[in-house]
Amino acid sequence: MIKIKSNKNILFFFSLLAQLQPDQPYHPLGKKILKLINYSQATSYKNFQNHHNSYPIHPYRYALYAIHTNSDLSSKEMNGECGFGPKNSKFYTEKIYPVVKEIAKETNFNELITTEILPLHETLNKDIEKYFNGDVEKSIKKIWGVNHNNMNFILIPNIFELGHSFGLFRKNNIYSITSPYEIDNKTQFVQQSVISNAIHEFSHSIFKKNLMKNSLFQKHVELTKHIEVPKKLQKIHTTPFIYMEETLIKVVTQIIKEFLYDKNHRTPEEIKQKTVRSLDRITNRGYEQAYNLYEVLHNSENIVEDYLTFLTNNTQ
Repeated sequence: MIKIKSNKNILFFFSLLAQLQPDQPYHPLGKKILKLINYSQATSYKNFQNHHNSYPIHPYRYALYAIHTNSDLSSKEMNGECGFGPKNSKFYTEKIYPVVKEIAKETNFNELITTEILPLHETLNKDIEKYFNGDVEKSIKKIWGVNHNNMNFILIPNIFELGHSFGLFRKNNIYSITSPYEIDNKTQFVQQSVISNAIHEFSHSIFKKNLMKNSLFQKHVELTKHIEVPKKLQKIHTTPFIYMEETLIKVVTQIIKEFLYDKNHRTPEEIKQKTVRSLDRITNRGYEQAYNLYEVLHNSENIVEDYLTFLTNNTQ
């Protein structure tokens, strides 16, 4: 079963970022934290602002920092199954950790979050948990060919994001760091979007874990290096391998949804219509290989192997 969990380090790092733009329509629980933690009066936070202005870091990196750090914000032990390499760890330890540990200490973050926020967050977690009955995890495992039961699916609600969700892994844990959406002037975790995000981000996690475990990361980089990222997506996807990974995950997300629709007794025609609409949207956004990838992968028994073969056949 997918577990819904709070993560204090996610709350910490993303509240630091949120304080840079405190008037955004964050989830109500996020707004409560910004009122509770007096970052603006902390001398150490001004150091974070200066660092961020000089060296802007993508929010995904802060998600990495959160998952790969201990409760005192120090870096966890690295190994070949953590997705957090020496370069990231060195940068974090030397540049980020000295600043953030002082912020946490000066603002009394851990104590305030533990006493004032986590009980409320647990209520949110239980509400989201109702969206899952086991079918989503089973469908993801089926399509990705995950046959073992020692992989833990953990969804962490990110109350400080407005659209960005992230997939990553550490050892046997795979994570979906899932954001809410603003709908009708309310920022909330809506069932349909939460499930879709979970499928998408867990798929990113499984794909990355597979590449790392089988030493295929560099092969993926090489096979994609001649692919041109459409101009309108170049700010989002700075390299061809990131662009093609996103194409893959969007297509696989749709295939997993098809499996769910079938389990929910949708007719073949209904499923086909939904798939065509989805692939049209993906293609129109600039992911030009979506239909071709779908044709290769929708009956695949080994997504990664068939995807890499597809890239090989299309880059020769």
